[in-house]
Amino acid sequence: MRVPHTVDRRETAISGALPAGPHAQQSWSRYWDGNAGKAPEQAISEGRFGPVLRRHWEAVFKNSAAFPENGRMLDLACGAGVVGRLARDRVGGGIDIVGVDLSSAAARQAETGLVGNIALLPFGPGCFDRIVSQFGIEYAGLPAFREAARVLTPAGQFSAVVHVKHGAIWRENATCLDIVQRTMDAGILHKCRLRLQTGYKLDRGAAAPAAFDRRTAAFEAAARAVLVALRDAADCAAKAYIGQLLPDLFDIVSRRQNYAPEQLEDWMTGQEHTLEAYAVRMNAMLDASMSVEEVREAAGILSAAGDSKVAIDALSLGNHPDPAAWTVRVCRGRKLRARH
Repeated sequence: MRVPHTVDRRETAISGALPAGPHAQQSWSRYWDGNAGKAPEQAISEGRFGPVLRRHWEAVFKNSAAFPENGRMLDLACGAGVVGRLARDRVGGGIDIVGVDLSSAAARQAETGLVGNIALLPFGPGCFDRIVSQFGIEYAGLPAFREAARVLTPAGQFSAVVHVKHGAIWRENATCLDIVQRTMDAGILHKCRLRLQTGYKLDRGAAAPAAFDRRTAAFEAAARAVLVALRDAADCAAKAYIGQLLPDLFDIVSRRQNYAPEQLEDWMTGQEHTLEAYAVRMNAMLDASMSVEEVREAAGILSAAGDSKVAIDALSLGNHPDPAAWTVRVCRGRKLRARH
Protein backbone atom coordinates (compact mmCIF):
# COMPACT_ATOMS: atom_id res chain seq x y z
CA MET A 1 0.00 0.00 0.00
CA ARG A 2 1.19 3.48 -0.85
CA VAL A 3 2.27 5.81 1.94
CA PRO A 4 -0.26 8.64 2.49
CA HIS A 5 0.73 11.75 0.58
CA THR A 6 0.24 14.83 2.70
CA VAL A 7 -0.09 17.84 0.42
CA ASP A 8 2.83 20.20 0.97
CA ARG A 9 0.68 23.35 1.23
CA ARG A 10 2.64 26.54 1.51
CA GLU A 11 2.26 30.17 2.37
CA THR A 12 0.50 32.67 0.18
CA ALA A 13 3.46 34.97 -0.19
CA ILE A 14 6.81 33.63 -1.19
CA SER A 15 10.15 34.80 -2.42
CA GLY A 16 13.59 33.60 -3.38
CA ALA A 17 15.80 36.49 -2.47
CA LEU A 18 17.36 35.45 0.82
CA PRO A 19 21.07 36.26 0.96
CA ALA A 20 21.39 33.93 3.95
CA GLY A 21 23.31 30.69 4.40
CA PRO A 22 22.84 27.30 2.76
CA HIS A 23 20.05 26.23 5.15
CA ALA A 24 17.82 29.09 4.01
CA GLN A 25 18.76 28.54 0.38
CA GLN A 26 17.86 24.85 0.64
CA SER A 27 14.50 25.78 2.19
CA TRP A 28 13.59 28.00 -0.75
CA SER A 29 14.89 25.50 -3.29
CA ARG A 30 12.80 22.80 -1.64
CA TYR A 31 9.77 25.06 -2.00
CA TRP A 32 10.38 25.71 -5.68
CA ASP A 33 11.18 22.07 -6.40
CA GLY A 34 7.80 21.21 -4.90
CA ASN A 35 6.11 23.78 -7.14
CA ALA A 36 7.83 22.66 -10.33
CA GLY A 37 4.73 20.89 -11.63
CA LYS A 38 2.39 23.82 -11.06
CA ALA A 39 1.44 26.64 -13.36
CA PRO A 40 3.74 29.66 -12.94
CA GLU A 41 0.89 31.77 -11.59
CA GLN A 42 0.26 29.22 -8.83
CA ALA A 43 3.93 28.97 -7.99
CA ILE A 44 4.32 32.67 -7.28
CA SER A 45 1.01 33.62 -5.68
CA GLU A 46 -1.54 31.05 -4.67
CA GLY A 47 -4.97 31.70 -3.29
CA ARG A 48 -6.88 34.89 -2.72
CA PHE A 49 -3.99 37.30 -3.29
CA GLY A 50 -3.23 36.14 -6.82
CA PRO A 51 -5.90 38.21 -8.63
CA VAL A 52 -4.93 41.35 -6.68
CA LEU A 53 -1.30 40.97 -7.74
CA ARG A 54 -2.21 40.35 -11.35
CA ARG A 55 -4.38 43.46 -11.53
CA HIS A 56 -1.62 45.54 -9.96
CA TRP A 57 1.03 44.45 -12.44
CA GLU A 58 -1.28 44.77 -15.42
CA ALA A 59 -1.92 48.37 -14.40
CA VAL A 60 1.82 49.02 -13.93
CA PHE A 61 2.69 47.77 -17.39
CA LYS A 62 -0.33 49.38 -19.03
CA ASN A 63 0.31 52.81 -17.53
CA SER A 64 4.11 52.85 -17.85
CA ALA A 65 5.78 55.06 -20.43
CA ALA A 66 6.53 53.49 -23.78
CA PHE A 67 9.21 50.87 -23.33
CA PRO A 68 12.47 51.88 -25.03
CA GLU A 69 13.32 50.09 -28.23
CA ASN A 70 15.45 47.04 -27.38
CA GLY A 71 14.79 47.83 -23.71
CA ARG A 72 15.86 45.58 -20.88
CA MET A 73 13.90 44.61 -17.76
CA LEU A 74 15.32 43.04 -14.61
CA ASP A 75 13.10 40.91 -12.35
CA LEU A 76 14.65 40.71 -8.87
CA ALA A 77 13.90 37.51 -6.92
CA CYS A 78 12.00 36.40 -9.99
CA GLY A 79 10.65 33.11 -8.67
CA ALA A 80 8.87 31.32 -11.50
CA GLY A 81 8.99 34.51 -13.58
CA VAL A 82 5.28 35.36 -13.56
CA VAL A 83 5.88 39.14 -13.42
CA GLY A 84 8.16 38.91 -16.45
CA ARG A 85 5.50 36.96 -18.33
CA LEU A 86 2.89 39.57 -17.53
CA ALA A 87 5.25 42.28 -18.75
CA ARG A 88 5.84 40.46 -22.02
CA ASP A 89 2.10 39.97 -22.51
CA ARG A 90 1.47 43.69 -22.01
CA VAL A 91 4.53 45.27 -23.61
CA GLY A 92 5.24 42.76 -26.34
CA GLY A 93 7.98 40.35 -27.30
CA GLY A 94 10.63 42.94 -28.14
CA ILE A 95 11.87 43.41 -24.59
CA ASP A 96 14.82 41.61 -23.04
CA ILE A 97 13.81 40.24 -19.63
CA VAL A 98 16.35 38.91 -17.15
CA GLY A 99 15.35 37.32 -13.84
CA VAL A 100 17.63 36.71 -10.87
CA ASP A 101 16.77 34.41 -7.98
CA LEU A 102 18.70 32.80 -5.15
CA SER A 103 17.07 29.43 -5.83
CA SER A 104 18.25 27.42 -8.80
CA ALA A 105 14.91 25.55 -8.74
CA ALA A 106 13.08 28.87 -9.16
CA ALA A 107 15.44 30.18 -11.84
CA ARG A 108 14.86 27.05 -13.91
CA GLN A 109 11.14 27.82 -14.00
CA ALA A 110 11.59 31.40 -15.16
CA GLU A 111 12.06 31.89 -18.91
CA THR A 112 15.36 33.76 -18.50
CA GLY A 113 16.25 33.13 -14.88
CA LEU A 114 19.77 33.41 -13.50
CA VAL A 115 20.92 32.12 -10.11
CA GLY A 116 22.41 34.91 -8.03
CA ASN A 117 22.35 37.17 -5.00
CA ILE A 118 20.31 40.28 -5.79
CA ALA A 119 22.36 42.25 -3.26
CA LEU A 120 25.42 41.68 -5.48
CA LEU A 121 24.28 41.76 -9.10
CA PRO A 122 26.59 40.68 -11.95
CA PHE A 123 25.65 43.63 -14.18
CA GLY A 124 27.24 46.94 -15.05
CA PRO A 125 25.84 50.37 -14.09
CA GLY A 126 22.71 51.69 -15.78
CA CYS A 127 21.98 48.69 -17.97
CA PHE A 128 18.26 48.13 -17.22
CA ASP A 129 15.38 50.37 -18.27
CA ARG A 130 12.89 48.71 -15.94
CA ILE A 131 13.35 46.83 -12.66
CA VAL A 132 10.54 44.89 -10.98
CA SER A 133 10.21 42.73 -7.90
CA GLN A 134 7.30 40.91 -6.32
CA PHE A 135 7.80 39.93 -2.67
CA GLY A 136 11.52 39.56 -3.15
CA ILE A 137 13.82 42.55 -2.97
CA GLU A 138 12.99 43.23 0.68
CA TYR A 139 14.45 39.85 1.70
CA ALA A 140 17.90 41.06 0.71
CA GLY A 141 17.48 44.41 2.47
CA LEU A 142 18.82 47.84 1.56
CA PRO A 143 21.90 46.46 -0.25
CA ALA A 144 19.54 45.07 -2.89
CA PHE A 145 17.88 48.47 -3.30
CA ARG A 146 21.34 50.02 -3.74
CA GLU A 147 22.14 47.46 -6.42
CA ALA A 148 18.85 48.19 -8.14
CA ALA A 149 19.70 51.91 -8.07
CA ARG A 150 23.12 51.16 -9.57
CA VAL A 151 21.91 49.09 -12.53
CA LEU A 152 18.83 51.23 -13.36
CA THR A 153 19.23 53.75 -16.17
CA PRO A 154 19.00 57.51 -15.37
CA ALA A 155 15.52 57.57 -16.91
CA GLY A 156 14.53 54.11 -15.72
CA GLN A 157 11.52 52.91 -13.76
CA PHE A 158 11.41 50.70 -10.68
CA SER A 159 8.29 48.90 -9.45
CA ALA A 160 8.05 46.54 -6.50
CA VAL A 161 5.50 44.84 -4.26
CA VAL A 162 6.96 44.29 -0.78
CA HIS A 163 5.70 42.82 2.46
CA VAL A 164 4.12 45.15 5.03
CA LYS A 165 5.29 44.79 8.60
CA HIS A 166 2.26 43.77 10.69
CA GLY A 167 0.10 43.75 7.56
CA ALA A 168 -2.46 41.15 6.46
CA ILE A 169 0.03 38.71 4.94
CA TRP A 170 2.46 39.28 7.82
CA ARG A 171 -0.24 38.29 10.31
CA GLU A 172 -1.28 35.26 8.31
CA ASN A 173 2.28 34.03 8.03
CA ALA A 174 2.86 34.70 11.74
CA THR A 175 -0.07 32.37 12.39
CA CYS A 176 1.47 29.79 10.05
CA LEU A 177 4.79 30.03 11.87
CA ASP A 178 3.12 29.65 15.26
CA ILE A 179 1.29 26.46 14.37
CA VAL A 180 4.34 24.98 12.64
CA GLN A 181 6.53 25.81 15.62
CA ARG A 182 4.04 24.31 18.08
CA THR A 183 3.86 21.15 15.99
CA MET A 184 7.64 20.90 15.95
CA ASP A 185 7.84 21.59 19.70
CA ALA A 186 5.35 18.78 20.36
CA GLY A 187 7.80 16.42 18.65
CA ILE A 188 4.99 14.49 17.02
CA LEU A 189 7.05 13.26 14.08
CA HIS A 190 9.86 12.04 16.32
CA LYS A 191 7.41 10.31 18.66
CA CYS A 192 5.58 8.78 15.73
CA ARG A 193 8.88 7.43 14.43
CA LEU A 194 9.71 5.90 17.82
CA ARG A 195 6.27 4.29 18.03
CA LEU A 196 6.69 2.81 14.57
CA GLN A 197 10.17 1.48 15.34
CA THR A 198 8.97 -0.11 18.58
CA GLY A 199 5.92 -1.50 16.81
CA TYR A 200 8.07 -3.22 14.20
CA LYS A 201 10.20 -4.70 17.00
CA LEU A 202 7.06 -5.88 18.77
CA ASP A 203 5.96 -7.61 15.58
CA ARG A 204 9.27 -9.51 15.57
CA GLY A 205 9.08 -10.31 19.27
CA ALA A 206 12.04 -8.01 19.98
CA ALA A 207 10.19 -5.50 22.18
CA ALA A 208 7.93 -5.78 25.21
CA PRO A 209 4.28 -4.65 24.99
CA ALA A 210 4.93 -2.21 27.86
CA ALA A 211 7.57 -0.40 25.81
CA PHE A 212 5.16 -0.14 22.90
CA ASP A 213 2.45 1.21 25.22
CA ARG A 214 4.83 3.92 26.46
CA ARG A 215 5.64 4.95 22.90
CA THR A 216 1.94 5.00 22.09
CA ALA A 217 1.15 7.21 25.08
CA ALA A 218 3.92 9.65 24.13
CA PHE A 219 2.69 9.84 20.53
CA GLU A 220 -0.90 10.42 21.60
CA ALA A 221 0.16 13.16 24.02
CA ALA A 222 2.00 14.91 21.19
CA ALA A 223 -1.08 14.53 18.98
CA ARG A 224 -3.23 16.19 21.64
CA ALA A 225 -0.81 19.12 21.77
CA VAL A 226 -1.05 19.50 18.00
CA LEU A 227 -4.84 19.36 18.17
CA VAL A 228 -4.79 22.21 20.67
CA ALA A 229 -2.56 24.20 18.32
CA LEU A 230 -4.97 23.54 15.45
CA ARG A 231 -7.92 24.60 17.59
CA ASP A 232 -6.23 27.83 18.61
CA ALA A 233 -5.04 28.85 15.13
CA ALA A 234 -6.96 30.94 12.64
CA ASP A 235 -7.39 29.47 9.17
CA CYS A 236 -4.14 29.54 7.21
CA ALA A 237 -2.13 27.37 4.83
CA ALA A 238 -0.11 25.75 7.62
CA LYS A 239 -3.28 24.83 9.52
CA ALA A 240 -4.58 23.05 6.43
CA TYR A 241 -1.29 21.21 5.97
CA ILE A 242 -0.94 20.08 9.59
CA GLY A 243 -4.65 19.30 9.76
CA GLN A 244 -4.00 16.71 7.04
CA LEU A 245 -0.66 15.56 8.46
CA LEU A 246 -2.18 14.49 11.78
CA PRO A 247 -4.67 11.93 10.40
CA ASP A 248 -1.99 10.66 8.04
CA LEU A 249 0.22 9.91 11.04
CA PHE A 250 -2.57 8.04 12.83
CA ASP A 251 -3.23 6.09 9.65
CA ILE A 252 0.34 4.87 9.27
CA VAL A 253 0.81 3.95 12.94
CA SER A 254 -2.43 1.96 12.93
CA ARG A 255 -1.51 0.10 9.73
CA ARG A 256 2.25 -0.15 9.95
CA GLN A 257 2.18 -3.76 8.75
CA ASN A 258 1.10 -2.47 5.33
CA TYR A 259 4.27 -0.45 4.88
CA ALA A 260 7.94 -1.30 4.66
CA PRO A 261 9.92 0.34 7.51
CA GLU A 262 12.28 2.12 5.12
CA GLN A 263 9.30 3.47 3.16
CA LEU A 264 7.83 5.10 6.24
CA GLU A 265 11.24 6.35 7.36
CA ASP A 266 11.70 8.20 4.08
CA TRP A 267 8.22 9.70 4.32
CA MET A 268 8.72 10.79 7.94
CA THR A 269 12.05 12.41 7.07
CA GLY A 270 10.40 14.28 4.22
CA GLN A 271 7.71 15.67 6.53
CA GLU A 272 10.35 16.78 9.05
CA HIS A 273 12.21 18.65 6.31
CA THR A 274 8.95 20.24 5.14
CA LEU A 275 8.18 21.60 8.63
CA GLU A 276 11.72 22.89 9.13
CA ALA A 277 11.77 24.59 5.72
CA TYR A 278 8.34 26.10 6.36
CA ALA A 279 9.57 27.66 9.59
CA VAL A 280 12.66 29.08 7.86
CA ARG A 281 10.56 30.70 5.14
CA MET A 282 8.03 32.16 7.56
CA ASN A 283 10.75 33.61 9.79
CA ALA A 284 12.43 35.13 6.74
CA MET A 285 9.20 36.74 5.58
CA LEU A 286 8.46 38.24 8.99
CA ASP A 287 12.00 39.62 9.23
CA ALA A 288 11.95 41.03 5.68
CA SER A 289 8.64 42.91 6.03
CA MET A 290 9.01 46.67 5.91
CA SER A 291 7.50 49.58 7.82
CA VAL A 292 6.55 52.73 5.93
CA GLU A 293 9.72 54.41 7.21
CA GLU A 294 11.83 51.57 5.84
CA VAL A 295 10.03 51.69 2.50
CA ARG A 296 10.65 55.44 2.25
CA GLU A 297 14.35 54.89 2.94
CA ALA A 298 14.54 52.21 0.26
CA ALA A 299 12.71 54.38 -2.28
CA GLY A 300 15.04 57.26 -1.42
CA ILE A 301 18.01 55.14 -2.43
CA LEU A 302 16.50 54.63 -5.87
CA SER A 303 15.48 58.26 -6.32
CA ALA A 304 18.76 59.81 -5.11
CA ALA A 305 20.26 60.06 -8.59
CA GLY A 306 18.48 63.18 -9.86
CA ASP A 307 14.84 64.21 -9.83
CA SER A 308 12.45 61.29 -9.55
CA LYS A 309 8.78 60.60 -9.08
CA VAL A 310 8.15 58.31 -6.11
CA ALA A 311 4.83 56.71 -5.18
CA ILE A 312 4.37 54.48 -2.13
CA ASP A 313 0.91 52.99 -1.67
CA ALA A 314 -0.78 50.26 0.33
CA LEU A 315 -2.22 47.27 -1.53
CA SER A 316 -5.24 45.77 0.21
CA LEU A 317 -7.07 42.45 0.13
CA GLY A 318 -10.73 43.28 -0.22
CA ASN A 319 -12.20 44.56 3.02
CA HIS A 320 -9.32 43.43 5.23
CA PRO A 321 -8.46 46.27 7.65
CA ASP A 322 -4.69 45.80 7.28
CA PRO A 323 -2.78 46.40 4.03
CA ALA A 324 -1.38 43.28 2.40
CA ALA A 325 1.66 44.89 0.76
CA TRP A 326 3.42 48.10 -0.12
CA THR A 327 3.66 49.05 -3.77
CA VAL A 328 6.75 51.14 -4.55
CA ARG A 329 7.15 53.02 -7.82
CA VAL A 330 10.16 55.16 -8.72
CA CYS A 331 10.33 56.92 -12.08
CA ARG A 332 13.69 58.58 -12.58
CA GLY A 333 14.10 61.88 -14.39
CA ARG A 334 10.89 63.34 -12.99
CA LYS A 335 10.01 65.68 -10.16
CA LEU A 336 9.85 63.94 -6.76
CA ARG A 337 6.41 63.27 -5.32
CA ALA A 338 6.05 60.96 -2.33
CA ARG A 339 2.91 59.61 -0.72
CA HIS A 340 1.78 56.63 1.33
